[in-house]
Amino acid sequence: MAETQPFVLLDDARTEGASDAHLFENPRELFVARRPEEVLPVLEAAEAARARTGGTLAGYLAYEAGLALEPKLAPLAAGRSGASGPLVWFGLFDAATIIPAAEVPRWLAEPCRGRAGLDSARSSRRSRPAATSSASRGCRKRFAPATSTRRT
Repeated sequence: MAETQPFVLLDDARTEGASDAHLFENPRELFVARRPEEVLPVLEAAEAARARTGGTLAGYLAYEAGLALEPKLAPLAAGRSGASGPLVWFGLFDAATIIPAAEVPRWLAEPCRGRAGLDSARSSRRSRPAATSSASRGCRKRFAPATSTRRT
């Protein structure tokens, strides 16, 4: 299987009045913390890299990571983190590809090669299918509108 790169898709998932989505691909660097004591150093390293080289950090900070950032709560952090995935996951990206809101459902529904695809489960808040973790399963979807917009 070909090596794939993670991506971040920021989409507000509204069916009416939705904002354009931002697709971040091909991270220059990844910043991941799996244990509470790694949270602050990883966040500091991510910000230092962004300040030094430019770009945009996109990813997530798990709710439980907050325990590691508050000294009074830090003793609780180890028991409540790590089992559900990273506490911090950010990629440093050059720029986002803007996907017009009207094109997001088509992008999500576009079939992938291999085992990746769409989760058929729908939540009551979303009328769009929930995307599975395509990047980690070998899917390399590309957005190719008639005219692609890149934000710098």
